[in-house]
Amino acid sequence: MTHEQSTLVKLTEARTSAMAVHDNPNATLAQKEMAENQLSGTLKTLFAVTENYPELKASQNFLQLQDEISDTENKIQASRRFYNSN
Repeated sequence: MTHEQSTLVKLTEARTSAMAVHDNPNATLAQKEMAENQLSGTLKTLFAVTENYPELKASQNFLQLQDEISDTENKIQASRRFYNSN
């Protein structure tokens, strides 16, 4: 249970950090990239934890969370492509 709790805490911290960097007009590209990579890595850890708990994977709330996370990752990818093309 401790590992799962620490994973959720890390996810919350990574999300907060990424949002803070995104909202900071003085943030460098390297800072934004580091925050996004940290968030992506934490999300992968969350999905790895769920592999161990089939009842969690079937939970409606978790399925909704997975959809929202996938949507967020897609938006990050689209933003990166837009930034790189400019």
